[in-house]
Amino acid sequence: MKTPFQKAGLGNIIRYDLDGSYVDKQAEIIQNITREEINTLAKKYLNTDNTYILVVGDGASNRDKLKALGYEVVDVTEKGDIIEPVQEGNE
Repeated sequence: MKTPFQKAGLGNIIRYDLDGSYVDKQAEIIQNITREEINTLAKKYLNTDNTYILVVGDGASNRDKLKALGYEVVDVTEKGDIIEPVQEGNE
């Protein structure tokens, strides 16, 4: 049975001239990696000072939850233009 990784991996195999076992190795890593290993790699390679998280969904039900996590929340239009927040008293 083919995994979703096999289909997606073909382009990478060709593009990067990878070994034919690349897809199977990738699937094995994904299936067996632990949360701790992912967190260690993220701390090593991701610069969170320069990272943006894009959340798509119902702003009304998610905005306060994101703010509670300590994130700055910026609303944007479908084209990516920033929607300025309405200031209290200026409605």
